[in-house]
Order: sequence, then C-alpha cells, then structure tokens
Amino acid sequence: MLIDMEDDAEDIAHAQALRKRLGLQFIFIDLPDGRLPSPGQRYCKGTVTLVRVPEPEAGDGVAYRKALRNPTWADLLRAADESVRATGDNVHVVLEWVKRKGSRVEFWLGS
Repeated sequence: MLIDMEDDAEDIAHAQALRKRLGLQFIFIDLPDGRLPSPGQRYCKGTVTLVRVPEPEAGDGVAYRKALRNPTWADLLRAADESVRATGDNVHVVLEWVKRKGSRVEFWLGS
C-alpha cells in the first residue's frame, strides 16, 4: 500500500484517505520504502510499549507512553498521532520509521 506523501497525486490522495479513515489529525506518513502493510495487519504479537519524549525546542507537553497488546499498524499510527498531542510537538509530525526493540516499539517523527 503506497502512502508516501511526497509522491504523485494518486499517492497523496491515498495517504489522505488513509489518514481520514484512521482519524489521524496530526501525522503524515513517509516511510523509507514508501510502503506500509495493511493498517489492519498485526505489527507484532505480545505487549509492546511506545514511548516518546517531547523535544525541548519543539514541544511543551508531557512524555507519551502507551502499552499496546498485539498492535496492528493502525494502532501504531493512532499512537503516533496521539503522541503529537501529548508532547505538544507540532513540528515533528512525519512518521519516518517504526522499529521494535524487545518489548519497546520506537518510532521516529521528523519534520
């Protein structure tokens, strides 16, 4: 599924439809290979914790932490979106990568 916000008009329309369908208010999606599995596809089994700390120059909110059990890609996208609200960082809103490290899932939101 193409969701690279920087590609052609068809990709942009697809990404905007995905954001609307998932109720994403803040984040844009620009993963390195331009592809994301189906939002309903499970990302991993088990319980993982997502953590995001506000960057001093970009946010004035609180650190974001959320435990998810058997998360799907949609769960991760929604959590990344929630993290923008929690941290107050409205600058770093482009999801660039997601990686699992043990029981933690790290995601990078760039600008």
